[in-house]
Amino acid sequence: MHILFLTQTTVQGASSRARVYEWLGYLDKENIKYTVRPGVPEKLDRVYHSHPTYFNKILWFLLKVLDRIVVLPQLKKYDIVVLQRETLPYFYPLLDKLIVRLARYSVFDFDDAIFEYYKKKTLFKRLILYFKSVEKIISNCDAVITSTPYLEAFAKKYNSNVTVVPTCIDPLVSTRPKRFKDGPIVIGWIGSNSTREYLNEIIPVLKRLSESFEIVFRLVGVEGFYVPGLNVECLPWNKKDEWQYLQSFDIGVMPLPDNPWTRGKAGYKLLQYMTAGVPVVASAVGFNKEIIQHGENGYLATSLDEWEICLISLIQDAEIYEGFSKNGLETVRNRFSFDVNAVKWLNALKGQKEVKPVNVMQVTTSSDIGGAENLVLKMMAHKSDRVNYTLVCLKGEGILIQEAAKYNVPGYLLNLYNPFSLYKLGRIIKKHKIGLVQTHGITAQVITLFFKRRRSVPVISTLHGIHDFENPIKSWLFKVTQKDICQWISVTKTGADQILEKYNLPVDKVAVIYNGIQPIDVTKVKKDGKIKVLTVANLKKIKGHITLLQTAKLFKDRGNTSIQFVFLGRDDMNGKLESQVEILGVSDMIEFAGFHTDVKPWYQNADIFCLPSWSEGMPVSILEAMSAGLVVIATQVGGIPELIEHEHSGLLMPPGDPEKLYELIKRVIEDNRFVQYLTENARNKVLKEFSINKMVTEYETLYNRIVNN
Repeated sequence: MHILFLTQTTVQGASSRARVYEWLGYLDKENIKYTVRPGVPEKLDRVYHSHPTYFNKILWFLLKVLDRIVVLPQLKKYDIVVLQRETLPYFYPLLDKLIVRLARYSVFDFDDAIFEYYKKKTLFKRLILYFKSVEKIISNCDAVITSTPYLEAFAKKYNSNVTVVPTCIDPLVSTRPKRFKDGPIVIGWIGSNSTREYLNEIIPVLKRLSESFEIVFRLVGVEGFYVPGLNVECLPWNKKDEWQYLQSFDIGVMPLPDNPWTRGKAGYKLLQYMTAGVPVVASAVGFNKEIIQHGENGYLATSLDEWEICLISLIQDAEIYEGFSKNGLETVRNRFSFDVNAVKWLNALKGQKEVKPVNVMQVTTSSDIGGAENLVLKMMAHKSDRVNYTLVCLKGEGILIQEAAKYNVPGYLLNLYNPFSLYKLGRIIKKHKIGLVQTHGITAQVITLFFKRRRSVPVISTLHGIHDFENPIKSWLFKVTQKDICQWISVTKTGADQILEKYNLPVDKVAVIYNGIQPIDVTKVKKDGKIKVLTVANLKKIKGHITLLQTAKLFKDRGNTSIQFVFLGRDDMNGKLESQVEILGVSDMIEFAGFHTDVKPWYQNADIFCLPSWSEGMPVSILEAMSAGLVVIATQVGGIPELIEHEHSGLLMPPGDPEKLYELIKRVIEDNRFVQYLTENARNKVLKEFSINKMVTEYETLYNRIVNN
C-alpha cells in the first residue's frame, strides 16, 4: 500500500504536523509506504508563517497550485490519496475535485471549523468568492477523517463515511517532579500569530495576579505581544526547542471565546501541556470539555473570576497541582496517544468501517497469578471497545478469575484432569461466540487445540519464556501442535529468535509483542531507615531467591545489617527458602511478605529492585520497578537485556553469583548520582517503549487481522 498525503503546509504548520507528520513514524513501523507533498518548500513555508505578507501569501498559494497540477497525472499510482484541508480557500475547489476524481481512493482530513471562517467575510467578498469549498470536497471524497464530534456532525451532512480520530500526541516522559522552580511562576501558552487574539481573554486576570505573585507570561509562536504591567516573554516556535519550551511552563493555558469557530478546536495545545506534565486551565469551550474533566486533570473556566480562582488554586495548592500533572499525562496516554488511536486511524484511511469487537478467549494453565496470568489480567483491565474477553483457567485456586470478575470478564475454572471439563470448554466457546483463542503455556495450548479442529476457531499462543521447552515432554508437545497454531507471539526478541531456530518456523509465524504496564508513580513513602531490596516473584527455584539469601549472608558477614531483602510472592517451595534463611542465619535481614495483588506500595517503599532469575521472558515486575524509579539489578538471561542496558538503565549480572550481586548493591548504595542517572533512563525507556496502551493496541491489531482474514 502506498499513501499520498497532500498536506496544507510543511511541518511548520501545526495542523499538518499533528494530523500527518506525527503519524509517519507509525506508518514506518507498519512498513506502509507513503509520500508527503506540502506543495511548498519548508523555507518559504517558514517565511509565510512568520511574515504573512500579501506577496508571501500569493507566492505560497501559487507554488501550491502548481504542485497540485503537477501531481494530477501521478495520482493513479497511489492506493490512497489524503487531502489535508482544501488547496485554495474561497475559490471553487476545481483542483481538489480533480484530485478526488483521479484518485483510486480519496480521504479528506480536517481539524478546524474551516467551514465557519467563510461566514466572517464582507458582503463584497461573499459575492465574488466561493464559500462552499469544504462542503463540495467532503461530498466528493470517499471518506472523511476529522478530529471532534462537532466537526463530524457537519461532515455527516455531506458524507456518510466520517470517522473521528482525535488529534494525537506522543506521550513523552515528563520530568517535572517539582511544583515550581526557583524564580517566577511561568504561565505558558503555545500557538501562532493567527490565534494570539485569544490571549486577550485572560490578560486582566494575569495583570491582577502579577500584583500578588511574580509571574512571567511565556508565549511560544508569537512575537511582539506587549502588555503594560505584565511580564511577557515571546519565543519563536521551532520543532527542536518545542519540548524544552513546554517543560519550562508551570501552568499551561488555553483561553478561547465561545463561537462556532472555536467550538471546532481540537485542543492540541492542552495535550501538549499535559504530555509535559504541566497542569492546565482552559476555557470551557468545544472539545476542551471532552479533554478536561474539571477538577480531575485540569480546570475549565467560564468567566474571568473563575480563571483567577483556578490559577490561584494551582499556584497555592501543591496537592492539586501534582494531581493534575499526573492525571493529565494519563489522559494523553489512555485517550489521545498514537498507540490508542492507531488502528482506528489506519482503518479510516483504508475506508474500513468500525469493526465489530472480537470475542477472545484467554486460556491459562493456572488460575494463580504469575507472570503470564498477570499479563492476561492487565489486558482485561484495559477497557476497549474492540475486544470482548472470556477467561478459562485449567487449574489452581481461582484467584485470577476473581480478579478478572472485577472487570466484568466471565471466567471459568476447569479441572485439567476431568474429561468432562474438555467437553465444557467446547460449550464455553459456543456460548460466548468465541472468534479467537489465545493460550498461555504449553498445557493450555494442547487442551485448546483439542477443540480447534472441531469448531474452526483460530488459536494463537503467547510464549512467555523458553524454559518450558527445556522439558523433553513439553518440547515434544510443542513440536506436534505447532502446525495448528496460526500465530505465535513471543514477549521477547530473544525468545522469538530461539523458537524460530529450534523449530524451523516461518519468520512471519512468530510476532514479538513486548509486555506493557501502567506506570507506577515515583512517590517514596516514609521508611524505617533500612535499605530495602525488593524482589517480586513467586518463590520458585528458577527465580534465584537463594542467590539473594547468599548475598544477605555476605552483607552480614562483612558488618552491614542495615539492608533488608523483601520477597513478595506466593511460596511454591513449601517453606524450603525459610529453612535456608535459618541455616544461613539471616532471618533478621529477610522479610517474606507473601502474595499481594496490589504491589504499588511495595515498590514505593523500596530502594533497589533485584531479580536474580536463572531463566526469564519479559518480566513485568522489572518494568514496574523501572517505572517506579527503582534501580534494577537483574540477571543477563532471556529478554532482560532487551529491557536493561548495563550501567545505563540498570545493572546486569550472571545468574547464581552472590559476590557480584553484593558488589552491585554496594555500588548503588554508595553512588547517589549514578542512581539518579540509572533511574531516569530506566523510567524514560519504560514510558516510551513498554506502555500498556502500546501492548494492547498491538494485540488488538493482531486479533482483528487474524479474525478478518
